[in-house]
Amino acid sequence: VQRPRPTASAAAAAAPTQTQEVVAASQTQQQRSNDPRLSELHTYMRDLRIKWMRIASRLGKNDRHSVVAQVLYRINLAEERIADKLTRAPGTQPTPRRGPAQAVESFKPDTG
Repeated sequence: VQRPRPTASAAAAAAPTQTQEVVAASQTQQQRSNDPRLSELHTYMRDLRIKWMRIASRLGKNDRHSVVAQVLYRINLAEERIADKLTRAPGTQPTPRRGPAQAVESFKPDTG
């Protein structure tokens, strides 16, 4: 079954929204990059990742080893949470995150 090809006008209509999203994301990122606290946080977390990888390397493990990957993942999560706290306006709620554990807990099978 052949699907009809999208027309140029359909592609052009979709382009502005994608462009607007990219511009908005880059503006948000630029605002965050101007914050010295965030710069300090990113430097600290980068150094922490480097130290962790050096330890793992000395133990003969690489970044694909399950424990090494899990620690790197948790460092990333911690960095995101701290950055969110630093950039959040006072009095606002944090951005809800649905991790694997929350997804499993909220899943309720249909007992039909």
